Amino acid sequence: MDLVVFTSSYTVNGNVFLEEEVLRAQRAFDKIIIVSLDKTPGAKPLTVPENGKLIRPRQNYSLVKRLFRSLTYVFKPRVIKEFFSGIRERGIKQAGKIFFYLISAEDVLMCLKKNEKLWLGDKENTVYYSYWLDAAAFYLCKYLRPQGFTCIAKAHGGDCFYDRGFHEYMVAELKGLNAVCPASAAGRNDILAHYLDKVPELQKKLRTFRLGIKIDRDFKIPAYKSKATKHIVTCSNMVAVKRLDVLVEALKICGEKGLNIKWTHFGSGELEENIKGRAEEMLGEFKNIHFEFMGRTDNSAIRDYYKTQNPDLFINCSKSEGIPVSIMEAMMYGIPVLAGNVGGIGEILDDKSGILLPGMAEAESLASAIEKIFALADSQHEALSRQAREKVLNDFDAEKNYDEFFEFVKETHRKNRD
Repeated sequence: MDLVVFTSSYTVNGNVFLEEEVLRAQRAFDKIIIVSLDKTPGAKPLTVPENGKLIRPRQNYSLVKRLFRSLTYVFKPRVIKEFFSGIRERGIKQAGKIFFYLISAEDVLMCLKKNEKLWLGDKENTVYYSYWLDAAAFYLCKYLRPQGFTCIAKAHGGDCFYDRGFHEYMVAELKGLNAVCPASAAGRNDILAHYLDKVPELQKKLRTFRLGIKIDRDFKIPAYKSKATKHIVTCSNMVAVKRLDVLVEALKICGEKGLNIKWTHFGSGELEENIKGRAEEMLGEFKNIHFEFMGRTDNSAIRDYYKTQNPDLFINCSKSEGIPVSIMEAMMYGIPVLAGNVGGIGEILDDKSGILLPGMAEAESLASAIEKIFALADSQHEALSRQAREKVLNDFDAEKNYDEFFEFVKETHRKNRD
């Protein structure tokens, strides 16, 4: 059986956590085709399996041609219908975003339809899988499902939770796909809460499959010994939903309380200069608060850093999440986690492995929690570390989780062919 995987980006600048899943897939499928929809020619691809190949159909699309084509999308009946449906649902203030999302989705749809000869296979032996519940998933349910192909999608954060914003063609995707697999129980519940009335058969289509990470089985939790300067790490894109500005405010409060802290951040993004400037402005005056921005960093380098530097605390203060791979990797190396109970974070974090704050953490509560965890006795901190690693080994082992998912994919295909 062959597997065709669609993703927004299979490069070091994109969905790096997909690499482990794709490499695991080579054990389960005869051939793997990865369709990466990135538009960055210079971006280095992630590892392609020995029995696979990578197709990047948007590499040669010029901006002028895309802008010209976008004018034709405006008059499509489905675009007009979805646009006004989105406005009724989300409000007139969101019209600009809704229009942009629809035009972007149509551009992806056109590209995939135009190039589908590159991946179309025998419907008896080929499964189509969109890593995101996005425009690629809409392509699958619009063009491939009517031909009898087996089509499945996963859903994570922004493509899953209703409060993350308008999701173009969501109802059509939920109706058309053979199965939709949220990465968290929270994601499944959110989809059901908002779409069950529109898709009566939805409960039968939804199946939760957690993500996973490659386990470093040789790593041993070291005996914890308190340091004069505590080390905090964060790892995320520098975008609004990650709320790094709130962390900066919390560290300012910690600085005023006299706590000695070093903060290391991995990742970059559209707010990078803004966050760096804010940190310089709010934290630069403190001799007891130090910070460094590592930029976009290879996943292997981040793992090595955790393993050798033994940070004291990992923080996530996002507005919305699925179950972050960044938290999984920190916990695997025994780093206690502080995060708000948003999205699926409560499915990986509890008071045995860190501190789970109610809802989105604000600066004051974040600072208090930082102070609390740094006041723990060495034995208590070490217990958090051991529980954190144990949680990941039990629930987020890539080998186990992805093998179960691929068996489900094969079973779904068998049922579709019967």
